[in-house]
Amino acid sequence: MYKAILLLMFFSACSSKPTTEASVDGTKWTLVQYIDSAGTSASVTYPSGKKGDGYWMEFRQDTISGSDNCNHFSGTYTIENDVLKTSDMVSTLIGCPDNLAMTAALTVATRLEFIDSHLYIYTTHPALTTLIFEKI
Repeated sequence: MYKAILLLMFFSACSSKPTTEASVDGTKWTLVQYIDSAGTSASVTYPSGKKGDGYWMEFRQDTISGSDNCNHFSGTYTIENDVLKTSDMVSTLIGCPDNLAMTAALTVATRLEFIDSHLYIYTTHPALTTLIFEKI
């Protein structure tokens, strides 16, 4: 029993390691799934199955940039204890029908975490409360 408690404490401590800017710096991600405020999950499909062409983002030093399948965006970010804050977000303004509001969701990001090699970004956006990315 004592050993089981120690193992549980060890794994809990390992899994709660905070995300830092260094853990995402230099990485590029493609959106593979999202969850809306009703808890409905949807997968993102890409023409000809090529991920990274549509919805993607990249972290480089203190800059976040990418594409929401239509417009390109960039801004700055900080991460401290799994809290993600973006600022100074700018985007091109091409009008695109049926486009996900990924850039708008990233401007109201609250935290992030890694789960099973995916990057989860949680937001206060009403349509995209969780963005799930895969590393490319």
